[in-house]
Amino acid sequence: MAARTGVDFIAPYVNRIDNISGNGVNVVYEISKLLEVHKLDSKILAASFKNIEQVHRASLAGANAVTLPLDIMENLISHPLTDSSIDKFVSDWEKHMVRGNYVPPLKSQNLIYKKTEVWKIGVYPVIHRSR
Repeated sequence: MAARTGVDFIAPYVNRIDNISGNGVNVVYEISKLLEVHKLDSKILAASFKNIEQVHRASLAGANAVTLPLDIMENLISHPLTDSSIDKFVSDWEKHMVRGNYVPPLKSQNLIYKKTEVWKIGVYPVIHRSR
């Protein structure tokens, strides 16, 4: 009914539905199918998650977006094998590519290696042009 009034987002609270003996992910799926069948433009903004499995399943069920607590977001973008690969990359980079604080020039650009920042979602060598 909300979608027929022209709302932009419908927000099923997945974990809250689960807590009252419902199936929150199934509700996301049913809303998705109803929007499709009736050719409505509203999007599904799923909310109230307690674990990453709920987020994965809601996404597969048709959620267009999710709102998450920080700890669940961090768990979604973290994986032990990714973390160890990042550590290995940084170690190799520092051992093989960096000579002191200097990275050899690339295509005649004089670049100075300042610092390597490791983020949970990737490794970004921070490079600044020398003056």
